[in-house]
Amino acid sequence: MLPIVDMSSLATDDRATREAVAQQIGTICESVGFLYIRGHGVSDDLIASTRDVTERFFDQPDSIKAKVTRPGIWNATRSASSPYPTTTPWSSPCPASPSPARPTK
Repeated sequence: MLPIVDMSSLATDDRATREAVAQQIGTICESVGFLYIRGHGVSDDLIASTRDVTERFFDQPDSIKAKVTRPGIWNATRSASSPYPTTTPWSSPCPASPSPARPTK
């Protein structure tokens, strides 16, 4: 079962509560690698609009998508056939992990 984290408590002024949520996210990322979040405050309209723009972009030919680069994120230009990277510069599947392992060369 996919773990669920309620992010709404991050809006509190209580540092201990925020740290507990951060620790929960880190633990899940290190042990499971994926999580479902709720209470994030992102509107359904913004989510739908973002999904629409993403799908329209990735429906384009590779020759068009290849013109788009994001220097510094993965330090590489990759085929834009998926909105998700196939590799990341860290071995942990979740960059929110408190201390992600860095690759060795």
